[in-house]
Amino acid sequence: MATPMGSEVSCYQDPVSGARVAQITAWPCVNGSFYFHDQYWTPDSKTFLLHSTPGPRGSRPDLYRVNVDGHGLTRLTDHQPWTCLAMHPQGKGYYYLAEGAVWLGDLETGEPQQVARLPQGVSEAGGGGSITWDGRVFVAQVRTAQGESGIYRLYPDTGQGEVVEVQDRPISHTQIEPSRGELIAYQLSRPGLRISYWWIPVDGGAQAQPFQLEQGTGHWMWVGDSGRLLSTFVHPRGAIATIGPQDREPTVVVEAPVYFWHAASSLDGVWAVSDTNWPDVGIQLVHLPSGRHDTLCLSGSNNGAWNGVHPHPSFSPDGSLVVFESDRTGVPQVYLVQVPPALKQRLSG
Repeated sequence: MATPMGSEVSCYQDPVSGARVAQITAWPCVNGSFYFHDQYWTPDSKTFLLHSTPGPRGSRPDLYRVNVDGHGLTRLTDHQPWTCLAMHPQGKGYYYLAEGAVWLGDLETGEPQQVARLPQGVSEAGGGGSITWDGRVFVAQVRTAQGESGIYRLYPDTGQGEVVEVQDRPISHTQIEPSRGELIAYQLSRPGLRISYWWIPVDGGAQAQPFQLEQGTGHWMWVGDSGRLLSTFVHPRGAIATIGPQDREPTVVVEAPVYFWHAASSLDGVWAVSDTNWPDVGIQLVHLPSGRHDTLCLSGSNNGAWNGVHPHPSFSPDGSLVVFESDRTGVPQVYLVQVPPALKQRLSG
């Protein structure tokens, strides 16, 4: 059963941009937002999901929902398994994998409804789920009975699901192209190969084809409905680029003496937001058509080796808010920053 929690929110003004920042969580445990390309917002941009790990190492993280004002913080799971999460595009719940099946969790009660069973011998793997904007196709990372890495594709309305890709090396960052749903892209690295992004047709049946982008960081996502990927480059190159499946080389959007780290696109494909590192000069708001960028806010995180202290900024569906993580208080917490309209106007003008 869902368990309401008291609000933990506190607010401050960013010292660089003046943007309003809300610290959404404050409990002294590991709190985190989802990865920047994951889908965890309701479509009205009023509520989002986060996760919190209350106990020692090995503890299972719980799912929470919270409103953008920091109120309505509610625990949806209590030590229950879940992985490969993606919000239903109409906000009817959240899909996830657990115990050899696909489930739809209720946003109000947390109660799960089974949608489909995974094929015999196939089990859930870590990572995020991905779903098209119309809810027609859901994909997730799985593991075969032989221990290989795979991609599972499901049509939720019919329950038709199958493994459409299997590799002998780890697959990660699997994402369905969200508008037309015809392609699935993923990351896979091989020794001596400088290319790590690949695509397959949504129903499989064809050998994976590479995106011709060398030395991508693995930090990428689809750009709106453009059918192109957005990626950063391996340090020290400070650049963000886009590329389509048939392009012979990427298009560099911005190149600057700033190391863009994890870059996420807005739903409309006009904006990107990226944290920075080596050195950290703050989370950058980027106008993709022009390449102009400036600091949205400082994260205050230590940006260490552990993923839980990487900011991983990402947009709300309407582009007005950005979620990020930070251990600025000494403990990983979830933050929400309002994107100043004046900053958008200046960068787009």
